[in-house]
Amino acid sequence: MKLSRDIGVSQKTAWFMLHRIREAWNHPGNGHNFAGPVEADEAYSGGKRRYMSAAKRKALTGLGAEEKTAVAGLKDRSSNHVSARVVPNTKRETLSRFIREHVEPGARIYTE
Repeated sequence: MKLSRDIGVSQKTAWFMLHRIREAWNHPGNGHNFAGPVEADEAYSGGKRRYMSAAKRKALTGLGAEEKTAVAGLKDRSSNHVSARVVPNTKRETLSRFIREHVEPGARIYTE
């Protein structure tokens, strides 16, 4: 499957992600900001080192999160709508910009 090769995951994972993405795109609430209360969090996505080839593992440095893709996400508690985006890093400025783009001013935000 082309998607699995393009994003570097197994075919099973790509199929799972593709169906979740399609479901999110078909949701009628897309394009509207969350009114709150909203949960905000970030995660790192990527393969585990033990499943990589020896050559790839040798090239990696750091504790693991450095080699993975950062993803920021929001969930509106009242409507259960979710918004997620790949972000370049998880610094405060980056995550604050993402939250401001998707949450109405004055909404209550829950985060770690």
